[in-house]
Amino acid sequence: MALSITTQKVDTWKKRIQKTGLKGSTYFCQKGGNVWVSASVDHQSICKKVLGKDSGNSSLDSYLRWDNVSSIDLVELLYQIEQA
Repeated sequence: MALSITTQKVDTWKKRIQKTGLKGSTYFCQKGGNVWVSASVDHQSICKKVLGKDSGNSSLDSYLRWDNVSSIDLVELLYQIEQA
């Protein structure tokens, strides 16, 4: 199934990645030159596989967050979500 990538009208710095068949979402976030990823439910295991241990900085209990994510890791993460 194809990925769905969306953004809100207000928070355009945050991109939501979803895939049919996976519960939850992955968010790619960019603000002030920093890039981080946050993920919920099924997406968390994929992010852990690609990005390793989370940063522990998420503002929501149901999400994990990874700080300072490289462009190479972002591309690999998109690929792994699409393959799941």
